Amino acid sequence: MPTPKAVVDVHRVEHPPSWRAQPFTVDFILLGNDYCEADLIDIHRWAWQQGLANSRCISPQTLSWSSLFQPRFFEAVHPRPAAASMRMAYPGSDGLMADTGEQTRFWIQSVLFLASVTMSAAIVQDRASDGTIGSKYDKLWQAGLLQAQMPQLAEIGLCDAVTALASRTDRSKVQRLLDLRQLFDQVVERLGASVTAERASIKQIDTSDPRTKRFGFLADLRDSVKGLQAIIVYGSSVLSEKFADYDVVLVVDNETVTLQKLANTCPTWGGKELNVGVYTPRQLWNMQLLSGDNLADYGLCLFGEVELPHKQTPLLLARNLSFGMVRLRQQLGMVGHALKENNSDGNDRRNLYSYFVKIPANIAKGTFGAAGRYWPKEKVQQWLVELCGFDTAYEQQRATERPANALAAAATATEQTLRRLDEDFRILRPSE
Repeated sequence: MPTPKAVVDVHRVEHPPSWRAQPFTVDFILLGNDYCEADLIDIHRWAWQQGLANSRCISPQTLSWSSLFQPRFFEAVHPRPAAASMRMAYPGSDGLMADTGEQTRFWIQSVLFLASVTMSAAIVQDRASDGTIGSKYDKLWQAGLLQAQMPQLAEIGLCDAVTALASRTDRSKVQRLLDLRQLFDQVVERLGASVTAERASIKQIDTSDPRTKRFGFLADLRDSVKGLQAIIVYGSSVLSEKFADYDVVLVVDNETVTLQKLANTCPTWGGKELNVGVYTPRQLWNMQLLSGDNLADYGLCLFGEVELPHKQTPLLLARNLSFGMVRLRQQLGMVGHALKENNSDGNDRRNLYSYFVKIPANIAKGTFGAAGRYWPKEKVQQWLVELCGFDTAYEQQRATERPANALAAAATATEQTLRRLDEDFRILRPSE
């Protein structure tokens, strides 16, 4: 098979042994132009024939944006003088991402937020496979390698801590997840300390509010969860007429006790899953410092009251683009794997692919929300269809039969979504 025309270069990165005790090789395939679904599939088939390892396709836009959102990667694969013409800058907030050190910290904040925010669901909904746990170890190890640039992490000794956690194979999966969650808690608290925010409170809505009728599980939660301080719902169950599940935050006195009680219970209401996040007030504050939204602006408090950070719009816009870049890189890494594997590779893998097909919609919805546009998912998905023909529901169905194609289409749509959002909100500019 001849080299695809879009391929400009292949840059191999050799990662030394981590907690896994084995080296890891990644081949970055640098492209000369943007790609489409068919391009990605063809390039990965060529890469497979060439014996390339864990290949990822990197378009000019992805490489250029990496100069801001993952500068160490940018310098590693594009150290040439011509790289100066590809650099991007963020003019939205004084001092934010002003130099490589700040850019690296912003990037690792995004990576670890996305890895940590699903920890409660992994415990309550029994969603964590060994692969999921290993992936979270990888993210923490990655942060540990950067502790020289982020002294606030040095006192944790992340690499040693991850190695210790990974060695405790005799512990139950729930206990391993609780241990992992506690380590994430330490990291998120330290990473969020540099984020500036005002204070806002979210309080219980009036019980006569007609919106409360949708959330009939309230009484059960209040009766069953001890030390409950607040219940907040958000997402499609608040904003959309049709929704698949409920996103719920429980603010409690002791998160470990609550998670042990709820572990593997997979709660539902009216046939819809409750995606439960469990936090103490301190943990919720720290987590929200690194989020891409202001929960107090659009969440619905069904019970109690809690204080939340309120961040400025420029920070929220930059954070959502950063999340988009993290997820795009993950999508691009999955395409080749999905192309080689058996389509019936278990529910864990299928659920993972179905989630990553929704990334374009999630990034668009988050960025619009950062700008104060709280769109229901139907409107966001229609926006994607009009932007690039990406049909989220169709691609989720296709992810079960042709996962590589669905992921390639989703990665293409993610890159186009990021470009359009940047154009609409004027978030980035070329570096001077």
